[in-house]
Amino acid sequence: MSHPYTNIVKNYRPLAELTPDHWQSNDITLSDGATLHYQRTGGNKAPIILMHGFQVDGRMWLRTAIAIQDQYEVIMPDVRGHGLSSPMPTNLTAETLSDDIHELIDALNLSQKPIVLGHSMGADIATRLATKTDLQHVILVDPALKNFMKMMPPLGDTLPDYMQPIVDTIQSLSSLQHPERMVSGLNLLPPGTALWHEMDFVSFVEGQSRFDVNSYKRSQSMGYVIESPDLIARIPCSILLLTAKSMMLPLDEFQQAIAIFTDNWQRGQHIHFEDSGHFIPFDQFSRFIEVIEMALG
Repeated sequence: MSHPYTNIVKNYRPLAELTPDHWQSNDITLSDGATLHYQRTGGNKAPIILMHGFQVDGRMWLRTAIAIQDQYEVIMPDVRGHGLSSPMPTNLTAETLSDDIHELIDALNLSQKPIVLGHSMGADIATRLATKTDLQHVILVDPALKNFMKMMPPLGDTLPDYMQPIVDTIQSLSSLQHPERMVSGLNLLPPGTALWHEMDFVSFVEGQSRFDVNSYKRSQSMGYVIESPDLIARIPCSILLLTAKSMMLPLDEFQQAIAIFTDNWQRGQHIHFEDSGHFIPFDQFSRFIEVIEMALG
């Protein structure tokens, strides 16, 4: 049986047609020789760095970047193991990925202190970055509120049965023509998710097509900032925490996890998106942009 959205996504345009022509795409070489890819919208404006989550890439922010590019210069890096950046190293630590963005900021010679906004894994990176880099604001979009990686069986050469279909789909995407890739990407939508806007869905699937599945194993050593309240307490800039409805935590655990942020930050605000899934910028785009613009003045 075909997916109910099949005929819609078949007609979604390629990412190249959706991306503004004036955006720049480039790489920097990191201190350990790896490369970090990024896109930027350009212009002499206040910089904002948008950090993507696990298994997608910087292009997940396409619609958000278009919405705010008149006010900000938007910079969208690909984390190692994602997009066009180098693979994650086998000796990955919790600080590796935030150190990469610290190097990116230095390499770009930004004229102002940046704002950093991160989704999911990107929120974890943004939190760690804020302890080592002078930022204007940090915005955390539905960060991990529990270290679920600890609950997973060790990832050896054979993946758990429930992950194998996901990996098979991801690995098949790059060999498909665009319409077929979009249709196959429907299998990667979170359960119960309504079809996203064209820009969001296309960037989501294209990011999946460039994901290095070896990152599953290599990321197990990263850890989560939710386990480090002392780290949250060291952040000097203001924090905006955006959360979605909890899909995996009971209410009491969810509230306790939120308190780890609110009880320890120096300056912060928490806004909850009750009707949104994990991808808040996709599920609640208009409200998400409104909240960001209000927070940043």
